[in-house]
Amino acid sequence: MKWMELGLRALNKLGLLAHLDATTNGLLFAVARSLSALERRDLLVHRGSEVSLREPPLSVLDSDGSGLEPLAGHPAHRAIAAGLAVLGAVDQLSMAVVAQYLEVGLDEVHTTVEVLVRQRLLDEADGELRFSHELVRSDLANGLGPHLRAGVHRLAAQRLDASAPDTPAGLAELAHHLAESIGPGDTVQAARLADIALQLMAFAPRAALRLLDRAVPQLEPGSTSHSTAARARLRLLQRLGRHEQTIAEADSLLTDATDPDLLD
Repeated sequence: MKWMELGLRALNKLGLLAHLDATTNGLLFAVARSLSALERRDLLVHRGSEVSLREPPLSVLDSDGSGLEPLAGHPAHRAIAAGLAVLGAVDQLSMAVVAQYLEVGLDEVHTTVEVLVRQRLLDEADGELRFSHELVRSDLANGLGPHLRAGVHRLAAQRLDASAPDTPAGLAELAHHLAESIGPGDTVQAARLADIALQLMAFAPRAALRLLDRAVPQLEPGSTSHSTAARARLRLLQRLGRHEQTIAEADSLLTDATDPDLLD
């Protein structure tokens, strides 16, 4: 949120906000979305054809731009908001994951969601709650450090995997959380991510390649899972026409191979 605010302040200083009207066609789409988000939060002032930025009240923005001044005395609620922002969704799964990970009650999560809605940090569209702007979501997500963000994603992946997703959308969501939670030495999660990539190869080759790029370096060289994933990655490079990279990868596999199957 703070970057969106700073950007609009800069536009205002340059006199560009004074020219915002229905006939303006030169604004970038991102700026238009930022303006829309600010207008929904009553932070734009209209004076005839002029538009300027209202000084945001403290009930809307913290001094650091996090937008959670009403929760300043409730660190658990601030962490809940950050956890939901990390997951990027506000639904039954994300609320249950955040409650479990932070060891708080679901009622506290619901209270936080209600405050976010009142502050217009969450919007309702088509029966779903969504963050009002990507900058709002990313700013809130920064409330958790890298280790905690990975932990939230790991728990979400475990819950999703337990439900045995078998649709492309379900597998893609599971893969996203796995990819965001894998760290050095996470061979079990890397193997699961590679397995999902193999299932997605037929109809989403580029997505599958990105998943294998994330998984292969974490797999133990010489293991069955590593050789299977490495060969699948090589096939995808060939299929996508990345010939120079294909030759380099094949040469690397043959040079470093400890698994005889790689020579087949």
